Amino acid sequence: MSKIIIGEEDKEKTFKVSRGDSIVISLGENPSTGYLWKVCAVDKEILDMENSEFSIFPSTGIGGGGIRSFHFKVALPGSTKIQLKLQYPWEGSNSSIKDFMVYIDAL
Repeated sequence: MSKIIIGEEDKEKTFKVSRGDSIVISLGENPSTGYLWKVCAVDKEILDMENSEFSIFPSTGIGGGGIRSFHFKVALPGSTKIQLKLQYPWEGSNSSIKDFMVYIDAL
């Protein structure tokens, strides 16, 4: 079982994974702006989202930014995309200012 680390530079790429692999997507976020990354599309039968966590940059003060990490586990073979949007949670996708998407081929 492998751990696949995906960052902003991997946007639009395709990743080949195996059942049991872990996928971590890490994207820059500053919650004090009100904009948060949200998972908008993923096949939940193929990928199980285990959790999401925010880590502030050590050199950042109050109101500073950090990294939002989404942790997935490959449950079943198949193909899916993971689509995330940086948006106001209370306004939905109409408030999106940034998109991120990768494609997953699970063997």
